Amino acid sequence: MIAQVLQRMNRREQVLTGLVALVVFSLANLFLWSWLFRAIGDSRVEVAKRKQAHNEQTVLLRESDLWSKREQWLREHQPVFHGAGDASALLDQLKQI
Repeated sequence: MIAQVLQRMNRREQVLTGLVALVVFSLANLFLWSWLFRAIGDSRVEVAKRKQAHNEQTVLLRESDLWSKREQWLREHQPVFHGAGDASALLDQLKQI
């Protein structure tokens, strides 16, 4: 069917049709490749973020005993507030210093 249409065209129309097809093909490839490279770049950024998060979590797990000791120390030495009044009183005491 395409061959029949091309045979009915003169040489100038055939060249123009070929050029239009080439331009359309090139633009389609340009959009496809740009989307692909953007997706690859976004994936690399996501992998880097996940590696960073993994490294942070590894450090936190490695130092978990330190954080549990810190939490225990805070519970033992820091005053317990039962409401906004206690916090306000402490703030007033600190302002006097």
